Amino acid sequence: MKRLFISSTKQGDGNTMITLGLMKVISERTGKIGFIKPLGLRELLLPDYAIDYDASLMERIFSLHANIRDMNPVTLDKDSLEELADPKKRKEFLKEIAESFSRVSEGRDIVFIMGNTGASCGCVYGLSNASIAKELDAKALILTSGGIGHPLDEAALNINYYRSEKVEVLGVIFNKVYPREVDKLRSFGAKFLKGQGAELLGVIPYNKLLGAPTVRDVAEQIEGKFVSGEQHVDNRVSRILVGAMGAGQAAGFFENNCLLITGGDRTDMILAALVYSNLPEGQRIKFAGLVLTCGVKPPAEIVSLLRKAGLPAIVTDKDSYTVGSRVSQMQTRISPANKHKIDIISDMVRRHVEVDKLCELI
Repeated sequence: MKRLFISSTKQGDGNTMITLGLMKVISERTGKIGFIKPLGLRELLLPDYAIDYDASLMERIFSLHANIRDMNPVTLDKDSLEELADPKKRKEFLKEIAESFSRVSEGRDIVFIMGNTGASCGCVYGLSNASIAKELDAKALILTSGGIGHPLDEAALNINYYRSEKVEVLGVIFNKVYPREVDKLRSFGAKFLKGQGAELLGVIPYNKLLGAPTVRDVAEQIEGKFVSGEQHVDNRVSRILVGAMGAGQAAGFFENNCLLITGGDRTDMILAALVYSNLPEGQRIKFAGLVLTCGVKPPAEIVSLLRKAGLPAIVTDKDSYTVGSRVSQMQTRISPANKHKIDIISDMVRRHVEVDKLCELI
């Protein structure tokens, strides 16, 4: 059985995305895949247990039929440091991880082990990514983002940390690389990594669609409720417009895929969005959606027009400034329901990662 431990060099490198894409592409060759995230965050609360979001995501997408607690045996929160300071407790956790791995790997051809940020991540607990990879006798794959320079430095640091724990590093995948740097990274990066004893296994170009939140993401982030357009919750947001000005002035800033944030009592602004949504082809503005703030729901006749137009509108108790700040700073997550995004990720991995070589190396 093959064991692949995947970790990124820093937050935001796309660990979840690339792991999911690799699982999708490799599962086309063998349906017998398994998944475990040994250390996770207590994010999703179940009746008697809390699990990491990634474990739930992979279980739902791939229908792995494994016990969800085995897919994420140890979960941590801000109070865990004191608990992990006890060497006996760390040994218990390692035992739980090993036992869970044994169960999720039964009958599998390959098990994907998802680490956290950096080979050293967790060393403060005495449970670094590298030490867990060693415990599970897995080979490591490193993910980083960007181009020449700092990402290569980070890759080298992570390679050497894994090696300090006697973990074999197969190679590195670069994600979110700007198109102008792709060829240079393939050439110079491959030579640099060869010198580090690792392979360059992929260079994935930056795709702005994957970083853009959907209207569904926005609704979850601001704890809002849809009053219309629920059938278009996967619309992507490319720009945020806070409609604190007059409708005539705001119209000059309307553009496709923008999210208009305005008070629920601003019927002038809502009607302007509806008018521009119904202009002839070539002049029409396709809004990602509207967020109606301060807990004010528009009059019934306005809601009826929004529903007729199929324009997603979310009502939230929060004010426009809070909504704008949250949406602009939010990190998007992959949803099991967003099949289009999952297909894009799988296609990117298929086209830009040397999956054949990776499978041979594992």
